[in-house]
Amino acid sequence: MNIFHQPIVCCILGAVAVQLLGVMDACRNPVNERPDFKSLRFYTKFVASVLIAGIVGYIYFEDTNTYNRIVYFHTGASAPLLIRSLAASMPTVVRPKE
Repeated sequence: MNIFHQPIVCCILGAVAVQLLGVMDACRNPVNERPDFKSLRFYTKFVASVLIAGIVGYIYFEDTNTYNRIVYFHTGASAPLLIRSLAASMPTVVRPKE
């Protein structure tokens, strides 16, 4: 499987688009409420969400050609939110009382 397979690239572009929208929204905030664009943490979050979109795209569309580009783009855009929601809904381990 090639990483530059069209569905995976479209998923990655969807995640990049969502992150760029976040940057545009952050630029509208007052200076004291903006994220630190010089910090490594800001760019780590950006890159991580793009990687998650690529992974989800690979899992969903590895060998399929039945969808169109808008489905790939939408999948990539929603992938970080999907993974975050799944992680938040995981039940915590209940320890028995001693």
